[in-house]
Amino acid sequence: MKKVSAHVDLACLLIFSLELWIYIVGPYRSSEDRGSSMYISPHYKSSAMKGTVSANKICRAASSITRVDPVPHDAPKPPGYTRFVCISDTHSRTDLIQMPYGDVLIHAGDFTELGLPSEVKKFNDWLGGLPYEYKIVIAGNHELTFDHEFMADLIKQDFYYFPSVSKLKPENYENVQSLLTNCIYLQDSEVTVRGFRIYGSPW
Repeated sequence: MKKVSAHVDLACLLIFSLELWIYIVGPYRSSEDRGSSMYISPHYKSSAMKGTVSANKICRAASSITRVDPVPHDAPKPPGYTRFVCISDTHSRTDLIQMPYGDVLIHAGDFTELGLPSEVKKFNDWLGGLPYEYKIVIAGNHELTFDHEFMADLIKQDFYYFPSVSKLKPENYENVQSLLTNCIYLQDSEVTVRGFRIYGSPW
């Protein structure tokens, strides 16, 4: 059986924490609550609860995965193994990142600041220069333009938190995902690489 260096219990804890935060905070609040600590971005209004049940199923299934001890990122890889490099929250600041060796890169969200097409293009260009056999990308809550329902509400409200995004026209971002030509983009979908099934959902 193949082993994968991943702390699944930590991932489940993070998913549970997000669900608990959404449960405590409650639904999207009005503009009067924007200064309150109880405010939650409207980006979660349409999306966040969709993955709750699936996340719980994933965590239950993940409990059967064999845990392995972490090794230094530059340690030689044993024959027949697959090395995953998992990162997130680069926020358009990839210029000075030194990436470790690996077979599969997973970027688990927030590769831009606001999801502007120019930011997505820059990120895609960076991916194109990386040597990984597979590069898998999942959007995060900062990729605002990837959520068309949220963007429709944003433009109607002229949401002042994101002026550069709210000025975009639908034709500027409706196919923003197509700009990611140097990776496999997952949105409520899965892919199998080197015998591993990987499911990605940004919500």
